[in-house]
Amino acid sequence: WWEQRHSPNVLWVFFEDLKTDHRNQVRRVANFLNLDCSDAAIDQAVQMSSFEFMSSAEHAHHFDDHFVRRHIMPQVGLPAELKTRISKVCDATLKE
Repeated sequence: WWEQRHSPNVLWVFFEDLKTDHRNQVRRVANFLNLDCSDAAIDQAVQMSSFEFMSSAEHAHHFDDHFVRRHIMPQVGLPAELKTRISKVCDATLKE
C-alpha cells in the first residue's frame, strides 16, 4: 500500500477523524466514490456505521471480525492468526 499512498484512487481515512467528525468523513468517502448522496442517505450511513449500531445485539453478528481474520487478512498479506500471535507476544512480554 505504501507505494500507492499518493495514488489518486486512494483515500486516507483516519480513525480519529471518524471519531471526531463521522458525518463529514462519510461524506468524504461518498464524494471520493463519486456518489451523489442525499443528506438522508448520509445520515443513514452514519447511523449504520456507528459503534452503537454495529455492536447492538440485533446487528453485531454482521460485523464479526472472524470473517476479517479468516478471509480479508490473508488477501492483504497478513496471516489470519495475527491477532493470536500478537497476543502471545504481548503476554510473554508482560510476564517478563
